[in-house]
Amino acid sequence: IFLAIGYGFHYAIKAQRKQEAERAKRMEDLGFTPVEHLETAHQDIIMALHRRLPAQRLSIKRAFIRRESSYTIYILDLIDSSGDSISTLLHGGVAIFSDTLNLPRMSLLFRVPGSGMLADIANLAMEKLTQSLGERIRMSHHKTFDEQYNLIGQDEKAIRRSITDTMCEVLSEKPYRSLEAMGGAFTYYRQHFGTTPRGQAIDQKELLQEALEILRIFQEAHEGTSQEDERLEQKD
Repeated sequence: IFLAIGYGFHYAIKAQRKQEAERAKRMEDLGFTPVEHLETAHQDIIMALHRRLPAQRLSIKRAFIRRESSYTIYILDLIDSSGDSISTLLHGGVAIFSDTLNLPRMSLLFRVPGSGMLADIANLAMEKLTQSLGERIRMSHHKTFDEQYNLIGQDEKAIRRSITDTMCEVLSEKPYRSLEAMGGAFTYYRQHFGTTPRGQAIDQKELLQEALEILRIFQEAHEGTSQEDERLEQKD
């Protein structure tokens, strides 16, 4: 029996190492290199974006980095070890930092699909958990987006400037995606519900391309806002 258990552990560790090596190769193909420790400021922002409770114990694992001229991008796992079991909040999540952004604090969370009681309870719990971030902002002119997402924050005017019509249209076609944003940073990741098994593989390249498209839309919105502010200043 003990020999069988030993073999089981051996093959489990071997399989895990193989998966990690394959993931590292995929990251290398996308231009990323492994990083043991994130820049302190970047790590603190990621933690702040995803911490819902003061005593929540979060840690970043299996992180990779790529630096570009106008932004730094990470692909990483975010682990929550607060309770009796360890849970993965982000698996292959994307975090982007750029001086070209000035985003309001907001959470964009994909709603649990379905019209039954369980889905309603889960979505209500999600709203309660994020109520400290602000009220839900409805985008009634984009019905599909509004039905799929909880958009939460306090500065409604700034959030509406950032979540443009283009953003609503793009995200309406991306099920199970979520986003946290603040200042010059945002994270973009895939949520997991019963209908999207955790074992299902994430297309990391696809998620990365989507995050870069989100970055472009945010940059365009920020540029438009800056130009409008300049126009108003000149008018005054």
